[in-house]
Amino acid sequence: MNGMKYKLLALDMDGTLLNSESRLEKENVEAIKKCLDKGVKVVLASGREFNAIKKYIDSLNITGELATINGAVIVKAENKQIVKMHTLDKNIYKEIISKLREENINYIVFDQENSYVDKENPEFEYLREKSICVCLNIKDCMEIEHVTKIVGVCFTEEEKNKFNKIIKPYNMPVMQTGPYYFEIGNEDISKKYAIEYIAKINNIKREEVIAVGDSENDIEMIKYAGLGVAMGNAYDNVKKVSDYVTDTNDNHGVSKVIEKFILA
Repeated sequence: MNGMKYKLLALDMDGTLLNSESRLEKENVEAIKKCLDKGVKVVLASGREFNAIKKYIDSLNITGELATINGAVIVKAENKQIVKMHTLDKNIYKEIISKLREENINYIVFDQENSYVDKENPEFEYLREKSICVCLNIKDCMEIEHVTKIVGVCFTEEEKNKFNKIIKPYNMPVMQTGPYYFEIGNEDISKKYAIEYIAKINNIKREEVIAVGDSENDIEMIKYAGLGVAMGNAYDNVKKVSDYVTDTNDNHGVSKVIEKFILA
């Protein structure tokens, strides 16, 4: 048992706070309510855009800063006010999109609060069903004003290799955030960057932060936190850098972290 008083709980969403059906388990909801009642700041740290997590924010009654789009956009939960935003260089993202089109690689483009595709694709229905990209709009992606990240949707090894080959000359990190999803964004931006920033503006020390996640885009956040937690269903490389491994997302592992390290 760690007697340290934690003041900030950073939670990844898909594969962490949400179960495999992209739903909030009641045990997690109740535990987060107790957290908030105790004065602990709960920060959702997601690769999703704001509009794709809004219903969860409302269900949890969370206010204050959120880390969306893997930290590229820090936004206030209660009014969508942007606290900080980082975008990709316009010339670079247009070059990348052009090359992805040439190779017929599916992709999704994000701005500060929505996600977009050039044309409809049956494969994207999965994303809507799982509420991963509920705001998947049809639009010419070349016309998006503020691009925060691009996600390559690669269903085969050949597509994945083509995607990596296209991105390699730009020296931009590629993160796998799901079975078929490969993300690129501003190389200096991450969930870790966002949580560190949010902690700083709220006068919270690194040692007072708990971060919980399951995927590669959670690794730096988990390493940064005073207590870094991997889900039971996390990738092995995430578990290796964590201080503690909790139960799976389908067995409300988040509530067990809260009970053990915050409420006990």
